[in-house]
Amino acid sequence: MRTLISETKFVNPTGKHGGKGSTKAHNELLQIIDTSKDYNMFKRRLQNWADYRFEGGSDALLDGLKPTWEVVCFMQKEEFVSLWVGNINSPDELDKILKTSYTEDGDFIPSIFARSFDMKDTTMLFVKQIFMKSLVTH
Repeated sequence: MRTLISETKFVNPTGKHGGKGSTKAHNELLQIIDTSKDYNMFKRRLQNWADYRFEGGSDALLDGLKPTWEVVCFMQKEEFVSLWVGNINSPDELDKILKTSYTEDGDFIPSIFARSFDMKDTTMLFVKQIFMKSLVTH
C-alpha cells in the first residue's frame, strides 16, 4: 500500500507535503540518505525518523521499509523452558499464529503455532509471547 504524495502528513511539527513542514522533512530525509553508510543504516534511520516525524510512524512506511518484529515465545513445562525466536511482519500476524479456537461441537482447534510444534491443547496455556520492533534490519 502506498501513500499518495498529496496525503503525506508530518508531525513534530505538523505539516503536509508541499505545505508547512515539507521543506524541513525533505532536508531531514536528504541528510539521512547522504549520511547513511549502507542500505541497512538508511532503513534504520528512516524508521527512526518516521516514528518521530511521519504520521503513522514507521508502520506507515512501504512494506520493504517497515520494521520487522522480533518474536520471542517461551513455554515452561515440567521443569523445562522452550524458547522460540523469529521475525514476523506485525503483532496482528503473531495473534493470528497464536489464536486458538473451537469447532461448533466444542472441540479444541490448536493454533498454527501449536500445530507446527505438535503441541497438545493445554500446552498453549503456558506459552507467553513478546514482540518488539527489531533494532537490526536484515
